[in-house]
Amino acid sequence: MRGGRFILTAMRTPPNEADRLATLHRTGLLDSEPAESFDRVTRLAARTLNVPTVLVSLVDTTRQWFKSRFGCELQESPRDISFCTHTVARRQPLIVPDAALDVRFANSPLVTEAPYFRAYLGIPLFARDGHAVGALCAIDSRPREFNNEDVAVLSDFARIAEDAIHALEAANQSRDHDLQSETRGISLVTGISRE
Repeated sequence: MRGGRFILTAMRTPPNEADRLATLHRTGLLDSEPAESFDRVTRLAARTLNVPTVLVSLVDTTRQWFKSRFGCELQESPRDISFCTHTVARRQPLIVPDAALDVRFANSPLVTEAPYFRAYLGIPLFARDGHAVGALCAIDSRPREFNNEDVAVLSDFARIAEDAIHALEAANQSRDHDLQSETRGISLVTGISRE
């Protein structure tokens, strides 16, 4: 970034941030391999909304990491310049018609430098326990007024992405339960306490 570090203004920390981050890490999504279930969502959402970029963004402690990205080369970006941080904190859709005119984002390197984001629509993604772990966002390189139909369409795609998150959470929980049961079984057979 040129000119030093940019800090977003008016950014709120989500409630119960420690619990939210613990939930995000339990999903096993961060730094995981690409998955067609998420890539299909970003591809279809981009085509349906006619935007050049759609991302599944996960908001971690100091970064946002993209589980899926259509039309963007970035794998992650600092959290303090993240549009999706605001979406996660709000826990509801966020519309930015022109980031260059929005005091929260106008000087952001995501706006002033490549990839030159201008319009943003973000829908929060919730884990099974209700914590917002990230966002599905549609981004345009030119100003754009996203309308109610756009919000409804992207919200439907967000629910599909959430289904994939929930399925992964359930699989991880089942695997952890099986591992705990196996460990208890070994302890009973050997007489060795694992506590």
